Amino acid sequence: WRFKGGYVAKTELYQTIVTDIRQGFWPPGKVLTQQSLAVHYQTSRIPIRDVLVRLQAEGWLVSQGKAGVKVPKLSAEQAEELCLIRLQLEPPMLSLAAPALNFQILGAARDCLMLAEQTNLPALTRGDLNWRFHQTLYEAAAKPMLLQILNQLHQRVAMYLGFQELALNYQQRSSDEHWQLLSLLEQGVVPAAVTLLHQHIAEAGMLLKQHLAKEPV
Repeated sequence: WRFKGGYVAKTELYQTIVTDIRQGFWPPGKVLTQQSLAVHYQTSRIPIRDVLVRLQAEGWLVSQGKAGVKVPKLSAEQAEELCLIRLQLEPPMLSLAAPALNFQILGAARDCLMLAEQTNLPALTRGDLNWRFHQTLYEAAAKPMLLQILNQLHQRVAMYLGFQELALNYQQRSSDEHWQLLSLLEQGVVPAAVTLLHQHIAEAGMLLKQHLAKEPV
């Protein structure tokens, strides 16, 4: 068996299933059962059952019938909710981090943007680099609990960012705004950087909500 139980194994199983959902291996609407997942991940139904409880609690999966679960479809309502949470947490986090930003941190953030500009990157990889850019800046705030919440949030957001990049051709605009944000921080113009971050999140969320309201995925 690939996963034999225990805390570490269940954590690994959880992370593996989340990655498979984010990569689209388990697409929205696909009905899954404990048995089918146990066979696929080469484990027993007990760790699958325990991990499914967590996945459903976090919204990665929803109940389907008496014995099944499925990946929920992308929705305008959830896109809006994720955007609202980001708007409440991320601009204040950047404000807290700004005084501690130095050449090394800003250089690491720049490296993330340069990596994200490589051609033929999968949408999921680009989404991870997008979060790494923000995370690199936010770490300077020294608020580990808030950073952990944002990390979990961005795993969910990444599913929408990948769709947004493909369906709305949003990649270049997002990249341009990230570079503008970095430039403002390098210049020490913090209020303008925080305002730009707020606009960046709000406008992307609005466009995505409007698109999903017309064509739910």
